[in-house]
Amino acid sequence: TINAEQIATLRGLGIAITTLSSAYIWKRGLSALKQIGPARENEILPMRSLLEAGVPVCLATDNVPVSLWPSISHVVERKDRETGTVVSPDQRISVEQALRCVTVDGAWLCGDEKIRGMLTEGRQADLIVVDQDPLVCQTSDLSSISADLTMVDGMIVYQKPRWEDSTSQAL
Repeated sequence: TINAEQIATLRGLGIAITTLSSAYIWKRGLSALKQIGPARENEILPMRSLLEAGVPVCLATDNVPVSLWPSISHVVERKDRETGTVVSPDQRISVEQALRCVTVDGAWLCGDEKIRGMLTEGRQADLIVVDQDPLVCQTSDLSSISADLTMVDGMIVYQKPRWEDSTSQAL
């Protein structure tokens, strides 16, 4: 848990947070809530409070799962995996904010903010093309988004195979 005083200290010291939302919300959020009580609910991975205070927050996976889409889903929906109960609903963040946590803030945390994190001229063109638009899909679909194409430094390093019948024609 992180309280308001601790958030102010983090901000004052210029400390960034990297977090495992799968652990702190999805797997153990409801048990944490039962342990600390509803009066302190907003201390359970307080994403909105951290971002509003100007603390850079990066989402992580610890490699399970390897995709960041479930982590994005966790901080947007904040649902417990067993019951679907929303944990600390006031700490939900938008999809746009979550995407910033995995791009701009992630690059900053690595000290790469001048070469990565945004698609702008002069920066490395690391990007993915996804099978759904995260800004318009249902939030419940965020965790199932997958890459159709991946580029690293401007080079295609992965492209999902297309199993189209070559004899079919558009109508």
